[in-house]
Amino acid sequence: MLTIYFDATCPLCRREIALLKKLDHRQRLACIDINAAAFNVAPLGTTVARLKATLHVQPANGAMIIGADAVRTIYRTIGLGWLVFISELPGLRQLFNAGYARFANRRSDCTAGVCNLRRE
Repeated sequence: MLTIYFDATCPLCRREIALLKKLDHRQRLACIDINAAAFNVAPLGTTVARLKATLHVQPANGAMIIGADAVRTIYRTIGLGWLVFISELPGLRQLFNAGYARFANRRSDCTAGVCNLRRE
């Protein structure tokens, strides 16, 4: 089982989680809303702000995986290894990682159901 920590106040995040759930035919993903009243961040050794800043996933072994590697882990888990393969090709790996980092750094908090990207 792979646990995805996501921001359900973010419309983009909600759409992505809905798509991942549809693609998860073997039910290997557990999706946790980090804004839920019952969510306790303390056992994870991080903060909600860090979880909102970049994607975090946690496989059964407990080792947290973040950012572009988290995306790859999700896709590999649901059987989209061919996308992972493409994103790991020389040159494309760096491009994918940079693209994810740029998006994550520019994404502001979602408020009133709208996510805005900050301009640099």
